[in-house]
Amino acid sequence: MMKKRTVAFFFVSVLASAAVTRAEDFAEVDAAEIARGTLRDKDVCVSGVVSSVFRDDVDSQWNWIILRTPSGKICAAGNESCHPLARIGELRDAEVVLYGRVSVFGTWRRFLGFDLMLAENGVRIVKPPPRDPFAVPDFADIRTLHRQRETGVVLAVGAERIFIRTEHGGFLPVKPVAGTPPPEVGKRITVAGFAEPDQNNPQFVEAVLRCEPGPLVPPDAAADVDPERLFTDVMGREQANPSYYGKIIRLRGVVANMPANVDVSGKLQLACGKQMVAVDVSRLRGALPPEIRTGYGLEISGVCFAEFESDTTTIVFPRFKGFTIILRSSADIRIVARPPWWTPGRLGWVIGVLLGIIAAILCWNRALNVLSKRRGRELYDERITSARAELKVEERTRLAVELHDALSQTLTGVSLQLDAATRSGERNGRTSGTENRFLETARALLDACRRELGCCLWDLRSRTFEEKDMTEAVSRAVALYADTANVAVRFNVPRESLSESTTHVLLKTIRELVANAVRHAKASHVKVTGEFRNGVVRFSVRDNGEGFDPAVAPGPAQGHFGLQGIRERLDGLDGKMTVESAPGTGTKITVSFKQGTDE
Repeated sequence: MMKKRTVAFFFVSVLASAAVTRAEDFAEVDAAEIARGTLRDKDVCVSGVVSSVFRDDVDSQWNWIILRTPSGKICAAGNESCHPLARIGELRDAEVVLYGRVSVFGTWRRFLGFDLMLAENGVRIVKPPPRDPFAVPDFADIRTLHRQRETGVVLAVGAERIFIRTEHGGFLPVKPVAGTPPPEVGKRITVAGFAEPDQNNPQFVEAVLRCEPGPLVPPDAAADVDPERLFTDVMGREQANPSYYGKIIRLRGVVANMPANVDVSGKLQLACGKQMVAVDVSRLRGALPPEIRTGYGLEISGVCFAEFESDTTTIVFPRFKGFTIILRSSADIRIVARPPWWTPGRLGWVIGVLLGIIAAILCWNRALNVLSKRRGRELYDERITSARAELKVEERTRLAVELHDALSQTLTGVSLQLDAATRSGERNGRTSGTENRFLETARALLDACRRELGCCLWDLRSRTFEEKDMTEAVSRAVALYADTANVAVRFNVPRESLSESTTHVLLKTIRELVANAVRHAKASHVKVTGEFRNGVVRFSVRDNGEGFDPAVAPGPAQGHFGLQGIRERLDGLDGKMTVESAPGTGTKITVSFKQGTDE
């Protein structure tokens, strides 16, 4: 029993327990006077019969006594140190006088009335309980304070009550003393308990049981009942019908609420049309068909019992909670229909899955739309870039044709004239050594100019500068010499890291170095490698040619502009070139410069 004790309440109770009990200090009253509240904080004594003794379930240091008096019940609390449960537990059905102080009695949520805080030695036994609890008179009057006796057959066993059919044909709910083992259904028993009203019907509480000899009595046949009749009176008005109270009935319904652990709760909810009926299956713990779930159709038989909000006398009009059917055995429950596969829960699950699929499709379509737009822009950009490249190629081709038709032919004519002048002088013997040297230098310069012009014309006609793979671009740039020597290329430099002008300088430099290796060093194998690391482009050209001494290599004065031209190109990129060579050992030239991207 939950209670709320204030500091003042606790203080008063301690004082009451500490005082030495003297009868002349306590006013003799009855339960009705205590219930009115006019005796609060007064020392009183009250006479009656002890019907129940139990320990407080909130504070284990306190024990409770329920005292029955002609004018009603009174609750009395005593401390374990003064009134141990082992001693006062033997006072059931004893006539006693209780001494104590009247105090407020309530739960955590509401006021319930007034109770008695027992004083030290506040229990005086007037008449001890009978040694044989069944040596009591037969049940005759509900107002009798002492235990009474009744004999009957067990109809059903619920979670809190045992229901018997008396020898006189009456229906009697029985609340046994805690810890009493339940009897078998159909067993003839004798019960001795305190009679109390159970909503206009008697019931026994704090009862002791005794099984009588004899065979089990067959269970009564159940009567089929329309569930709507349970909640409609004879006039057709909607209200609980008391005529089915205590009857053995059979009805059908659908499981509306199946607890996760029926063995603990002991009840399931059965929807019978518009009404809800509780089914007490505590008798069937461990024997309930395991396949029963929410939505199953059941036919159940058992004792019809009316449940109320509370059966305590502190509530004048307890609210009706509903009917409970107490099953007698596993034969009282039968599955008559299994739920269809298409249940509301599954329908909701399917709808949820479909909504999820629709959401996924919408997201997928949105993603595809974004992807298609991005891909469309990329294709558009690629076409624009391709168109620009085509225009560049066409423009370079046109320029190459014009240069070839004009400047290249003119240079060829000048070269032929120089050759003719040299041969004419040699035939006539009129040219000196100095003139011949000048003519040779002019011829070398002219040949270099023609070769450079040829390379420019090839570049203008080629798509090398539009190539996205630098290994392929370098391979195309040196393709003119692939027939003369084996040229291997491995150029790991991303094209997007180089600007147009830087790419042009890089390719022309590599081609110049490969041309020198093939033409002048007579190399048969040339290896071109390149890499991009930490923002720096580094490449090298290695050959197996004749090699040379870099310190005495011919320069522009002798008509050789290759290495000088490379150095001049690298100056614009802030680059460096190193030459490693010696006669007969081949040559390795390494070039490095910082990256240059398009602005």
